Amino acid sequence: MSRFRLTALVAALGALLVSSPALSAAAAPARPADRPNIILFMVDDLGFGDVGAYNPNSKIKTPNIDRLAAQGMLFTDGHTAAGVCTPARYAALAGRYSFRTRLQARILGGYDPTLFEPGRLTVQSLLQKQGYTTAVIGKWHLGMTYARKAGAPEPSDLTKGPAPADVDFTKPVTGGPNALGFDYFYGIPSSIDIPPYVYMENDRFLQTPTTELKSTFGKTGFNSGLATADFKHVDVMPAVTAKAREYLGARAKEPAKPFFLYFAATGIHNPIVPSPEFAGKSAAGDYGDFVEQIDASLGQLMDALKENGLDRDTVVFFTSDNGPANFSDPLREQYGHSSTGEWRGIKASLYEGGHRLPFIMTWPAVIKAGAKSDAYVGLTDFMATCAEITGFKLPDDAAEDSFSLLPILKGTNGGRNVRSTLVIQADAATDLALRVGSLKLITGRGGPQLYDLAADPKETKDLAKERPEVVKEMTTQLDKIRADGRETPHR
Repeated sequence: MSRFRLTALVAALGALLVSSPALSAAAAPARPADRPNIILFMVDDLGFGDVGAYNPNSKIKTPNIDRLAAQGMLFTDGHTAAGVCTPARYAALAGRYSFRTRLQARILGGYDPTLFEPGRLTVQSLLQKQGYTTAVIGKWHLGMTYARKAGAPEPSDLTKGPAPADVDFTKPVTGGPNALGFDYFYGIPSSIDIPPYVYMENDRFLQTPTTELKSTFGKTGFNSGLATADFKHVDVMPAVTAKAREYLGARAKEPAKPFFLYFAATGIHNPIVPSPEFAGKSAAGDYGDFVEQIDASLGQLMDALKENGLDRDTVVFFTSDNGPANFSDPLREQYGHSSTGEWRGIKASLYEGGHRLPFIMTWPAVIKAGAKSDAYVGLTDFMATCAEITGFKLPDDAAEDSFSLLPILKGTNGGRNVRSTLVIQADAATDLALRVGSLKLITGRGGPQLYDLAADPKETKDLAKERPEVVKEMTTQLDKIRADGRETPHR
C-alpha cells in the first residue's frame, strides 16, 4: 500500500471515530454509574385513558408511549400534585406542594414573576450541583420578571407582572429559567393559550411581539394578547421538538457530562392544533390527532437518544401535569373515546380523572423491561428520586413533600408504597384530597367526601356519613401535613 493511500485510510478512520456518537462516547471518559442522564417529558393535559398502555380501548394510537412503558416501569396509581398547570409544575420541580406558596388559586398569568422562592433548591439546581448540564425546552409557565420600558410604573403588587404595554421585549428577563438552575431555555414564556406569544432563548426574546391576537373559543381557543407577526400556535410543538432533538445531539458530543432535559410539551392543551401531517390520523378527532403528534414527538426524542448512543444511560420519566380538560364528554359521545379511562372527573377536579396520570419511567441499566407498580406516587416524588439516584443528600428545607421512588424502580422494596399519604390539590389551595391506602378524603367546597378506591374505583359511593370517624382521622392527618410544612420526616 502506498504512503498516500495509507495516510488517506488513517484520516478516514479518524473522521469516522470523531463523527460517530456511539464510538466517540465509548472512547470518551466514562461517566460515573450514579450520574445517568435524566429526561422529564411532561405533556400538558394528557388523560390517563388517552394512552394505549393504560386503556386498551383508546381510540388514539400511542405506539411510542406504549413502547416506553414496555421498556420500563408503568405506574398504575401515579398522580399530579395539583389539577392545573402552574402548581403541578412547581410541585414537580420543587418536590413541594404548591399550596405552600403564594399561589392559592389557579395559575400564574403570562407576565407574573416566578413562583419559586429565592434560594429554594429545585430538581435542576440540585442536578447542577451534581455536575449536570440542565435545560428546559417547551413551555415555562412558572413566572419571570420582565424588563419595563423607561418611565413605566412599578407595580403596587410585586406578585403581579407589568401591563403588556409597559414591557421592554428588547431587554433580558430576570428570575426566569436561567436564574433557577437551568443552563439553557428555549420555548414560550407561559402556556400555548396565554400571551405573550413569542419564542425565547435563555433570558432573551427572539423577536418583539407587536401584533394583538384576538381570543377565540372552544378547542382552538386562546386568550387575547401580544404576539410576534409570524407566530402560529400550530408551529410550536414542531419547533420545540426539533430544538430538543438538536439539544440531545449536542449532548452526545460531551458524553462524560450528564444532562437533565425538562421537555415541557405545549399540547394537548388548547388550542388543539395538530400539524397538518397528523390531521385525520386518529379515530378521536383533532384532539386524538394532537395526542398522536405528542406521541410522535416522544418517539423522535427516544430515537435521538438511541442514534446518539445515550439511551442506556438515560432515565426517562413520561407524565402529564394534570388530567384532560373539558373535551372528555364530547370525545366519548362522538368517538367512543374516554380520555380519563374508567375514572370520574376531569382537569381541576379532585376525582381521579382529574389527577391520575400516565406515569412511566425507564432506565435500561436499572429498571426491568415490562415492570409494573401499583404503589401510589406523585409528581413531587421526582425530586427525591433524582437526589437518591445521584447520591445527593437533600437538606431539611428542600423537597419537603418528595419521596424517592428508587427502591420501587430497582425492585428492592417488594413493590410497597414509599409513602403512607398523598395529597392532591384541585385548582385552589383550599380544595385538597388525601390518600391513605385505598381510602381517599376530599375536602373543600361541598363538604367532605370519602371513597374507598379498592371497592369503588369510580367514586360513586360517598362513605363520609357512614364513617365519620375516618373522615375525622384523615382530616386531622391532612391538617397536620399542612401545618408541619412538610409531608416527609425531618432529615
